[in-house]
Amino acid sequence: MKKAVEELLKHPENMGLSNISAGNATMDLFRQDLERGLGRPVIDETGLEGIYNLEVHGNVKDTEEFIRMLREQTGLVLMPATRSIEIVTLRSLD
Repeated sequence: MKKAVEELLKHPENMGLSNISAGNATMDLFRQDLERGLGRPVIDETGLEGIYNLEVHGNVKDTEEFIRMLREQTGLVLMPATRSIEIVTLRSLD
């Protein structure tokens, strides 16, 4: 990615950048970047397979604006949802 989505979302001072792009990325790789940036699980329900070049252009003021621009410019929608998911927990023997 030219500018990692996770960095943009974690650091509001970076907002205002005019171009975010992911070249040669699968939806799963893009989902992982979004997940790290948002600090919560992101589940890909697009059903899209293959490799994509994703770009978001414009002045991003906050996370909500990024989500809106992502939807408008790529057709990808991020929305809050509740799911029951199985997780694996790693613990030490101590």
